[in-house]
Amino acid sequence: MGPFDICQKLHQQQRTKQNDCGFLLECESHSQIVHKCVLRAVSTKIDQFCMAEEENVECSTDNININCYDNINNNNNNNNHVSNTVKQSKNSFYLGRISAKTLDTFVKYIYQSEITIDDLTVIELYNVGVLLNIQFIQDACINYLKTSLNENNCLIFMRQNNNVNNCENLLSSNEYVVTYLISMFIAKTSLNKMLDNHETMNIEPKELLAILEQDDFKVQDEWKLLEFIHIWIKKDYDNRHTYKEQLCEHIRFQLIDTMKLLDILENQEMNIFHSYVKNALIDLGQLSRSVAIAKWNRKSNHSIDKELTLTNLPVCDLNSDSPKQTTENTSLICFGGRLCNKSFSSNITCYKIFEMKSFINQDENLCKNYNIDENYSNNNYMESCTFPYLKQIILPNLKTMPSLRKGFGAINLNDKIYLVGGKPKCSMKTSNIYDISLGLWSSGPNLNIGRSWYSITECDGVMYAIGGVGEDDQNLSSVEMLDPRVNKWESCSSMLRPRFGCSVCSTNNEIIVVGGVSDSTIEMYDITSGKWQFLAKMTEVREASSVFIHNDCVYVCGGANETGCVNTTDIFSLKTTIWSKGKPMILHRAFAATRIWNDYIFLIGGRNNMEPSNLIQTYNLKTNEWAVLPQTLPYLVSNCCAITTSLL
Repeated sequence: MGPFDICQKLHQQQRTKQNDCGFLLECESHSQIVHKCVLRAVSTKIDQFCMAEEENVECSTDNININCYDNINNNNNNNNHVSNTVKQSKNSFYLGRISAKTLDTFVKYIYQSEITIDDLTVIELYNVGVLLNIQFIQDACINYLKTSLNENNCLIFMRQNNNVNNCENLLSSNEYVVTYLISMFIAKTSLNKMLDNHETMNIEPKELLAILEQDDFKVQDEWKLLEFIHIWIKKDYDNRHTYKEQLCEHIRFQLIDTMKLLDILENQEMNIFHSYVKNALIDLGQLSRSVAIAKWNRKSNHSIDKELTLTNLPVCDLNSDSPKQTTENTSLICFGGRLCNKSFSSNITCYKIFEMKSFINQDENLCKNYNIDENYSNNNYMESCTFPYLKQIILPNLKTMPSLRKGFGAINLNDKIYLVGGKPKCSMKTSNIYDISLGLWSSGPNLNIGRSWYSITECDGVMYAIGGVGEDDQNLSSVEMLDPRVNKWESCSSMLRPRFGCSVCSTNNEIIVVGGVSDSTIEMYDITSGKWQFLAKMTEVREASSVFIHNDCVYVCGGANETGCVNTTDIFSLKTTIWSKGKPMILHRAFAATRIWNDYIFLIGGRNNMEPSNLIQTYNLKTNEWAVLPQTLPYLVSNCCAITTSLL
């Protein structure tokens, strides 16, 4: 039944109810009498409102309270707004703070089914459409904005939208469509020119943040953006300085000229930026450290960590052929971690794994010049070896983690990525789940015991959270399991001893836990019997190592002992219970994220005895060779987590 049919039906009904003819539509300074039946035909909101009146039933949804604010002007005194509540009365409806022209346009629409939109009425008409649940008006206004937005009117539209939506009853997802549309336009096309516009200084905080938070936000000059934000805050410091941290998150200080950054540190008027500038200088220093070593190194024979430099990696150089994508289309995703300034990151970095390429050692003096481990001094050690090629990709919903976590665990189970536990201030029970097929984040089930610096693994379709540090800073021996079909964490048998900083790997029905802080033992959990048992003892304590199982052997790579980070590879045979030595890693590493892909092991980031790293080591299980990939993480990081998936 269309609007005309509804109108005819209601018109027949109203002939017996003469009091239904007059219905008052009101705005701030104007009102018009309309036929109730006509209005009910075009607005389901009014229809429900009138039905509630007829049945004498109080309807909390439709007896709308309008909170209007006085003193909305160009002086930005938004903190002084006075709220006045207006209740809808019988046979009338208040449309909010709209102009008489907008009211006239709307009344003309309900009688003629035609609407004329211009720059003065588009925002108000859109919000009338939201208030009365008239989708046609909403769509018409959105289409008008899409074709009419330009550099001269976008700020005017945004301010009109902000003023109209100071009425709290309109704060729904619908009205944010306009905010999003305008801010997206500014972010993509106009902000660079608007930074020179004096009127931009009057932009509201939430408007500015809406622009900067757009995924497509672009600015040609980060210094210009910083200057703008500085002046913008000074213009109304008392009300705007509280947004400093949110705004600074969107300035890429690292892209500003170093001399300008140093000038900021000497300028006390810009002291609100000092901490961010210092962090940027630290980042720049860490990124250029390898260049400094390559240029000014005294060629000392006492290298502590035997770290390779980033400026020259012929030991891992690709051949001239372009990489070819594998049929598996696998992605490697890295989450969070600890940065060089000891802060923790919520960034997510994604790579696509491509077909393997050959690596050839082209410099016979490389080992000598860069202090590579003596086990790699043979000039021909890398001939004909193959390793993966990584290409960084950007995925819209995988840029930052929903919650900042440190000492957390990550796992991909049934094509869902789980980020579990960790702590911002104390050990958390919470978890986040990313549904790879839907591209959406959601909250997951809580752990029974908040834990950080623990280990997580999957065994027989179930994930296990093992040991760690509890909310009372006590080392944990407890274990929990989560079956996605039940979606609830349940307690398992505890380990033989408390552990944190331990590493874990699993077979089809066994979980193996290796070392931990001040621990040199290995124990195993049989998921069938539900019992733990002592498995082996290592020759030294080992924490934060990278472990995996291959051919019924447990590989323990790197980690840290009582003297510092190591690069050893120890292999324990599950069949013979005998230890053997594997080929040592090129780099000394602990706290690296570890992932296995086909016949390759990735050790991502981590730290040596001095600092975090952005290098990625790989181990070829077929050839028993280590290499450092030329592709690096975008920042120095340890304690990150990583997963692989074939769905992205």
